[in-house]
Amino acid sequence: MKKLLAILLVIFISVFFYSCGSKENKTEKGSVKKEEKVERENMEKGEHEEKGEHEEKGENEEENEKEENPFAAMKKFAENVKKASEEQQGGKIVVLGEKEFLKALPEISGWKLSEKPYYSKDSFGSLVTSSVRATYVNGDKRVTVSIKDAGSMSSLIAPVKMSLNMMMSHEDSNGYEKVFEYKGEKGIEKYNKNDKSGEITFLVKSRYIIEISSNENVDMAVLKKFLDKINYSVLK
Repeated sequence: MKKLLAILLVIFISVFFYSCGSKENKTEKGSVKKEEKVERENMEKGEHEEKGEHEEKGENEEENEKEENPFAAMKKFAENVKKASEEQQGGKIVVLGEKEFLKALPEISGWKLSEKPYYSKDSFGSLVTSSVRATYVNGDKRVTVSIKDAGSMSSLIAPVKMSLNMMMSHEDSNGYEKVFEYKGEKGIEKYNKNDKSGEITFLVKSRYIIEISSNENVDMAVLKKFLDKINYSVLK
């Protein structure tokens, strides 16, 4: 979830500086308008002077209304993301709990958990996500399985899923990286030929992100076996 918080922080900073920049521009424009009014008021008397004062007051009020608090903008952004996610998923979203995640984890003959799986749940305003991470060992071989429930942030996955439809691939002397399809969904697999380590990132129902990675001397076929043994019925 650290990556998630980092992304949100970048968005927040962008909104903040945009707001500040807009405020500065409006202040500059306001100064120019005031100078023009002073010059016009020196040339016009009576009704024109009174009209100018009302215009200046109205413009200042309008500027204050348009200046948006960056925190309010961030809150609005979160609410819009949540709304879009619920529309995408077909209703209210409740992220998976620890017990549900444990049922989803794979069981592979010859592999055992090195420690108790780690569960976490995070929230950022109205946005809520959860995840589980488990590490399996077989001798000196190690495979880590991570399942993330994007929850009310699911709508942000849509652009990534669309890009996978391009079926991109890359191969060189060190290994390869390519898009693959499994159970009607798409993901990315990477493999390093030098140390025989791999990584799989797989998207499920535009909501769940499965990541499976290994240390040295683990074939991609083993990682695919872990992917196949996940209990997908839990990922509703």
